[in-house]
Amino acid sequence: MAEQEPIFTPEPPPAVPPKRKMSSGVKIALGCGLLMLLTFGGCGVAVFWCGHAMTTAGDTQWTDLSKLANDLDTDAGAQAEYNSHPGLAEAYPTAQDFVGAVRLWRPNLEHLPEQKPPMLSGKVNTSMQYNNGTSVVVLSVNLASGKRLVAQWKNKQLTDLTLE
Repeated sequence: MAEQEPIFTPEPPPAVPPKRKMSSGVKIALGCGLLMLLTFGGCGVAVFWCGHAMTTAGDTQWTDLSKLANDLDTDAGAQAEYNSHPGLAEAYPTAQDFVGAVRLWRPNLEHLPEQKPPMLSGKVNTSMQYNNGTSVVVLSVNLASGKRLVAQWKNKQLTDLTLE
């Protein structure tokens, strides 16, 4: 009888510990944390965007108002501004009506800077509205005389200018 060869049996592989599963509580906590992160991040972006929109509101109109107010020193300048802003005919049917109003305002008017003062300076107030496809922007400027120069644009066209 032949000797039997021993049967070779390899050693079993080392035991791999089973993967630990996350508990439901950990999953909920991670989900809530992610949701809070997205919520606060979205709010931060919205606050930044709104803040930027508020600080730049009326910049285009300010440039127009500054030039216009600085040209009202003379009747010829007032006439030229009336002619270059046809929307003023809504408030002042004729150029003579506008020039007559400007004559009464002159003692209280002042030159306006080219750059709009900061919103928090208390010198400028801006109002913007959108109704049925019509945009209305109103800028009011507190003057040193204690009066307010108020201008209104409808669809980017100057339609009214008053001194209150």
